[in-house]
Amino acid sequence: MTRPRRSHLFMPGSNPRALEKARNLAADGLILDLEDSVAPEAKAAAREGIAAAIAAKGFGKREILIRTNGLDTPWWAMTSRWPPRPRLTASWFQKFQVSKISTRSAAASPSSAPHRP
Repeated sequence: MTRPRRSHLFMPGSNPRALEKARNLAADGLILDLEDSVAPEAKAAAREGIAAAIAAKGFGKREILIRTNGLDTPWWAMTSRWPPRPRLTASWFQKFQVSKISTRSAAASPSSAPHRP
C-alpha cells in the first residue's frame, strides 16, 4: 500500500536543537542534512549528532532520510561508511554525476555506489 507523503522537513545535522525539535514537528518525513546546511568544519560533529539523534529514537513512524555529501567531495568516504542503519529509511545522494564519480569514491563503499539500470 502506498503511503501519501505531504511534507518532509530538512533539518541541519549540525544543529542539536533542530534535531531535538524535529521529534515533535508534524511532518511525514525528516531529511537530516549533512550537505549544504552544514559548514565544512562541522561535518564530523553533524554526523555524530545525527547518529545520536537516531539512536535516541523518538521520531515515531516518520521516514528518516540522510542527505549525504556529494560523491565528489572529501566528506563522501566518511559518510558512505557511516550511516546509522536501524531506523534509517534512505540516504539522499546529493549533487553527483555518474560520469564524474571517481574509482576511489566508488571503491570506498561498493554497496553504496549508485545503481544504474
